[in-house]
Amino acid sequence: MRWPFRTHVPRIATKITVTPPDPAADRAPFAIVLIARNESARILDWLAFHALAGVSDVLLYDNGSTDKTVEQTLAFKGCRIKVVP
Repeated sequence: MRWPFRTHVPRIATKITVTPPDPAADRAPFAIVLIARNESARILDWLAFHALAGVSDVLLYDNGSTDKTVEQTLAFKGCRIKVVP
């Protein structure tokens, strides 16, 4: 699968057993809420997977990350994102 949101995807996860469904044109906007702390190694893969599955809005509650989790999340272009410290 080619991730359309960034050009290079590092191989962080070695096995993914879930394939996201194709987005349906008649589906209502879908939002997801998450709490994260220091997830910079995985956050872009997580966001790309959910954007491909049809998520249009992400609300991230940052639990005091000291890495680049917030910066990477805000730079993601696949859906609308709001970060709450």
